[in-house]
Amino acid sequence: MSSIDLNVETCEHSDSSERALSPNGINNSTHRENLDCDVNHDNDGDDVVDLEEENCSELVPVLEMLNRYCSKVKEEATISSKATERIKKVTLSLLRAIALQTKIQVSNILRNYGIDFNSLPELENVFSPYLLEHGAPELLARTGLGSDFENLSPREIELGRRRQWKKRKNGKRRIVEYKERYYYVSLLASLAALLNNRNIFDMVANQQEPERHSSLLHDFSNGTVIQDHPLFSIDHKSLKIIFYHDDVELTNEQTKRKHKMSMFYFRLGNILPEYRSKLKSINLLAIVEYRYLKKYGVEKILAPFIKELNILGSDMGYDFQVHNGIIRLRGALLAVVADTPASNNYARWI
Repeated sequence: MSSIDLNVETCEHSDSSERALSPNGINNSTHRENLDCDVNHDNDGDDVVDLEEENCSELVPVLEMLNRYCSKVKEEATISSKATERIKKVTLSLLRAIALQTKIQVSNILRNYGIDFNSLPELENVFSPYLLEHGAPELLARTGLGSDFENLSPREIELGRRRQWKKRKNGKRRIVEYKERYYYVSLLASLAALLNNRNIFDMVANQQEPERHSSLLHDFSNGTVIQDHPLFSIDHKSLKIIFYHDDVELTNEQTKRKHKMSMFYFRLGNILPEYRSKLKSINLLAIVEYRYLKKYGVEKILAPFIKELNILGSDMGYDFQVHNGIIRLRGALLAVVADTPASNNYARWI
């Protein structure tokens, strides 16, 4: 009979299904890096950064090119922000080495023509090492990775804890405590990031009042929901939140274990329909294991979302920090989109 140790220990890392919900694996900004490129170009291939096609008469800073490069790598490879930062550090080291080698070659060529490299201070500025230091002001400037959207990180919210037996490699068994948690991305922070994109800001600011009693229904704006809504009917520039809920099933390729997840998203209804349907306009709200959704209920999972909706829909609205200053906007939930099983969770709310 194997010995049993009743010591209780706290497990900081939950089982494999919980580890799959690590914040490093959730990236709310991955699909939003170049949304303004999609706004300006219908062809997804048009936003590929090709520096050779740029105007050769205009000098593009090296660090701006690095930001564009990392942005494209992050988008194409669908990697996390942490991995992108590592790539940036390695690339910076490569750029420093290239700058040093180029400086030596230029110095040798000038020496062959009888010109002292040190007599040309302008060249020293070209190969200045501080410009290629990680964390330089030019690198942190609002260009490339930071020009359009702020990097938003999900917040871990603990729902409760559970205890269960776990067998160790030495054959002993212990009671281990696991966190039951989910991840939430702030609605207000996501809206602020969207509004700092000039194209989206213009769509919100230039929102036209919908035609009333139109015989052609082509969007939410033509429906009676907006025309009869207490907020949307009087403030056509208010933010219209379209909420999505869907359950997906993921399978671990190694263990063949299935994990059912509940995914929550939102779209900004103020974006023009032709751009709203793009994948990059979908914003992540929350991810939770389906078993936790059934155990704790959708009310507890969406409590932070409802709280922020109440702030946004209050009489004072919410002050968003945008590129031109501060703008106060109000908003509300326009629609809930879900399949039949997911819709049953919201039956008593509608």
